[in-house]
Amino acid sequence: MQGDDDRKLELSTTDQLHEAVDRMLEPFGITSPKSPNSPLSASASPFEIGRPNQHDSKAEFQREMKTVENSIDRASGIIDIFVDQEEDAEHAEMLERLRPVIDQKFRDNVFRTSTTSASDLVRKNAAEISGFYSTVLILLDFRTAMVERKFELEDQKSKFWKLPHRAPD
Repeated sequence: MQGDDDRKLELSTTDQLHEAVDRMLEPFGITSPKSPNSPLSASASPFEIGRPNQHDSKAEFQREMKTVENSIDRASGIIDIFVDQEEDAEHAEMLERLRPVIDQKFRDNVFRTSTTSASDLVRKNAAEISGFYSTVLILLDFRTAMVERKFELEDQKSKFWKLPHRAPD
């Protein structure tokens, strides 16, 4: 009996959950699916055990929501400035003159430093491709991620922060 308790103390929470689920499924001759334990793929729990709500207070939730909304607005504004606007020919011409200048400045700034980390390599690759276009593409990806996060926060808002029976902060 003592050895069984010692073994349970050594098992991770995920392993303990898999053992419990396996005991429940044993009469049916099946076991819970386990992912391989490797550095690239951590073993997953047989069911979700994380907190459903990611914020400890409504104020914390509102702070994140405001940051996400502001990020979307500002990224959109920057993208709008640099994406060709066909109705404004003068703006498009100015961008055509600005792009090579910005690209050269990217290359000058990046090649002055040594490549000692992955982020340095990313910067160097972006500069070699086109710092201007790389920045716009990364901003598009950033805005997309922020929009996805806003949808998640809207879902959390309806589930946790707009309930009629919720106590005030």
